Amino acid sequence: MFFLLSDAGFKNPLVKSSDPAPSSHVRSDILELLTLNFTDPVTLSEQNISIYQMTNGNRILRQGFSAKSNLCSSPEQNDFAIRCKIFKSTFNQRNATYYVVMDNNFVMSKSLKQPLTGVTMGNWVYYGGMQLQIENVLSVIEYSFAYQQCYIY
Repeated sequence: MFFLLSDAGFKNPLVKSSDPAPSSHVRSDILELLTLNFTDPVTLSEQNISIYQMTNGNRILRQGFSAKSNLCSSPEQNDFAIRCKIFKSTFNQRNATYYVVMDNNFVMSKSLKQPLTGVTMGNWVYYGGMQLQIENVLSVIEYSFAYQQCYIY
């Protein structure tokens, strides 16, 4: 007997979705949690999640955390999700591209007690900052995350 597993774009059929959704434009001043939802009940295991910013073809580690750290948890009464706290500085570069990598054995199957496959580089992407598309711009507004101020030019 054969059955087909659906894939939500993570190249991992055990990952159902994430919040925020992949390919979203995210802002560090608003985003506090990264949530990953699975098709089966999971528990945190031993490995890591890493968030990289791509700059001129180079990976820059913006945030990394172990499944055993206090930054990751499973929401109460929801064995299908894992939440990780995001630092305000993680997604702070406007228009930057960020990749999230989940190592194999970051989570394990709760029922089978076996490590699960992760999400490899390039399959979980976010874009930093706000995207404004305005025609006939008379002024430019720039927001400084460092100083939390707006500048109008």
